[in-house]
Amino acid sequence: MLAGWEWAWRMDGSIHRKLWQAASAIAGACSLVACSYGAPINDSGFESSAVSPDGKTLVVAYHQLNYRPAEGFAAFPDGGVPQYDRDRIVLAISGASGSDMRVLRAFPADGMPGSGHIAVRAQPSDPQHMLVILTDQTSTRALPRVRRWRLNLADGGLEPFPDVERELAMVGRRLGAREFGDVRLAAPDGSLLLGVNGADGDQLWLRTAAGRLRPLERLTHFYGQVDDEVYLWSGDNGLVQNWRTGARRVVARADPVTQVTSTLIRDDPTVAAIERANRAPGPRALIAPDRQTISVDGAMAHLDLTALIR
Repeated sequence: MLAGWEWAWRMDGSIHRKLWQAASAIAGACSLVACSYGAPINDSGFESSAVSPDGKTLVVAYHQLNYRPAEGFAAFPDGGVPQYDRDRIVLAISGASGSDMRVLRAFPADGMPGSGHIAVRAQPSDPQHMLVILTDQTSTRALPRVRRWRLNLADGGLEPFPDVERELAMVGRRLGAREFGDVRLAAPDGSLLLGVNGADGDQLWLRTAAGRLRPLERLTHFYGQVDDEVYLWSGDNGLVQNWRTGARRVVARADPVTQVTSTLIRDDPTVAAIERANRAPGPRALIAPDRQTISVDGAMAHLDLTALIR
């Protein structure tokens, strides 16, 4: 008859042997199917486009994304991780009709596969440049990583932007305001207008070409910019402010008690120009729902896709 401890040892050993055999069987099955992937899927397409204010230049971002979905044990338990065969974003420039297209840069994925996205923005305040924004993630737990460049339309050069998020964090602020967004090109010299948020609410800030940060106004509504002046609503006042000099004029005022707005300066030229521009926006580039074609003001742009997927 076996002693209690010997019986327990043998039972424990038997259980461990059975568990090991089961694990070995599962591992053997996984070795056959865990690395199995389905047929290739092409999820490539245009993801951003913009036309210069004069309507002559088109800039596009094309995401080349080819992958194989996980199958079998590789898809257990939540769908698994696909095998990515190609993941890069190509930035290209052409005439508005798609003529004379040339690739400016390819951005291979250096974050999580499939997480990269590029946005291209054109702004009348800096007609010789566009803003290029690359967003991706380095891990599932990391916050999105944002990198920005200023694209020179004349020579295709890409000038890296400073890390404005880090600069603002050093003064206790965050980038982004509900009525403004994040970053706008203010002038060809590299000055930037920033939507900023902090303990005191949303504000409009300036980052000068020399790299100095300066708050402009508390921000309730933002209507637009003409040259060195912006039109906005701050608190109870409608303002036009020169963002270079700080000079400002109150063009309207709201009574917080009666909720009646009084116009103080009629036919202000900056207000009139911004209102006209908002009623008749400039040229637009639209990506088709299938993400394979782009039209500029209703006319198809004939872009060479083979140049984008080499």
